Amino acid sequence: MKTLTFGIQENSVGSGLIYRNKIRLTGPPIPTLPVPPTIISAVRTSATSVTVTLQDNSGNETNFTVQHKTSLNGTWTNSSTTIPAKVGIGGTVIYVKSGLTIASTYWFRACARNAVGNGEFSNIVGPVLPL
Repeated sequence: MKTLTFGIQENSVGSGLIYRNKIRLTGPPIPTLPVPPTIISAVRTSATSVTVTLQDNSGNETNFTVQHKTSLNGTWTNSSTTIPAKVGIGGTVIYVKSGLTIASTYWFRACARNAVGNGEFSNIVGPVLPL
């Protein structure tokens, strides 16, 4: 619960009267965007797949989005937008991106998502070279 207290005070000069009014507002915490995960590793596990390991740095995310690109200045593409989050902070989440092009190089990044929206993106890992 978040409680905010506002006070208004008026001193009437010479009258000795002091008026004090307080308003207290109480409600649920204001939702915030999740903290970005950290990509611990992205390892080519076959000619057409990469295993991406994320460090969960947030406690209010519902899932993760992983993106990839095939050149340093390329456009990011969603690999998956529905990687489920684990409960709590500090766990690891493993995602396997399959269907990659043989002999291509990849870069990866990720973000955490919740009802408020997408958090900032993680570190970028790459290049992940072909086997």
